[in-house]
Amino acid sequence: MRRINLESMTQPTASRVASLLVGALLLLGATTASATPANFSSTGFGFEPIGLEGLPTGSFGDPTILRTAGAPDAMNPPDVELLGSQDLCILVGSEDACRSSAVGITGAYSALVSVEVNVLDQALTGPFTLYLDSLAVGSPYALSDVSVELDPTTTTPDFATLDTSGVPNFAARFDGTYDPFVHVEYTTASGLTVLADYIGWTVEDGDIVTFRYDVSVGAIGGDAPQLMANAIPVVVPEPRTALLTGLGLAGLTLVGGRRR
Repeated sequence: MRRINLESMTQPTASRVASLLVGALLLLGATTASATPANFSSTGFGFEPIGLEGLPTGSFGDPTILRTAGAPDAMNPPDVELLGSQDLCILVGSEDACRSSAVGITGAYSALVSVEVNVLDQALTGPFTLYLDSLAVGSPYALSDVSVELDPTTTTPDFATLDTSGVPNFAARFDGTYDPFVHVEYTTASGLTVLADYIGWTVEDGDIVTFRYDVSVGAIGGDAPQLMANAIPVVVPEPRTALLTGLGLAGLTLVGGRRR
C-alpha cells in the first residue's frame, strides 16, 4: 500500500450516486482554532463555495460517468469498498488519545478517519476522484452540525503525542498526516453553470486517505454522522501542475456506525 497526496473531488449526479456510507465525525470547536472548515450547503448536497477558493480546482459535467461503491453487499456488489471506515479516532476537547466510541459525548468533538481504498471490480483500473457530497439521508444530525477540516497542515492534536492505541485498526492505517483536498465543481453539460461544489481526493486501489471531520454538537444516539461520498473518473485540477497523484476511488460512501 502506498500513501500519496489527495487531489480531486467531485459531486454526485442524483441518479448515479450509489455510494459507500462513511460514518465520520469531527469537531467544529474544541481543537480547531485555526482550521478552515468546509460547510455543507443548505441544499443538502455539496459544500458552500466560501473557503474552497484556495484548493486546486477541477470540474465535471452531466456526461461524466460515476462509479458505484459501498460497504460489502452480496445483493448489490459495489465497484469499490472503503476499508477502515468504521475505525474512527474520536477526539474530545484537547485530548490527545483516540476514543473508539462517541457514546456519552455531550459537547463538540472530532474524528480522524483513515481509510484504505479497495477496488472490487477488476475491470476498474486507473485513478478515480473520490468526493464528499452530503450527510446520509435521514441523518439525525443537521447539516450545520458537521464540517470538514480543509487545512491539511493543522496539527491539532499534536500528532507527535497522539495516542492511537484506543483504535488499533485506525493506527494501522494512520501515518500521522492529513491528505490535502481538491475542489471540484459540478457544471451543466454546456460548462457554463456551476450546480454544486464538492471536495475530495484522487485515489487508486490500495491508497489510504486520512482526513478530519468536526461536529459542533454532542454525539446523537452515540453515533458518528454518516457522510456520503462518490467517485468519478479523474478530474484534473487547475492549474494542471496540481496533483494528479492522489487517491483514486470509485463512487463511494463512507460507512461509519455505532461505536459502543
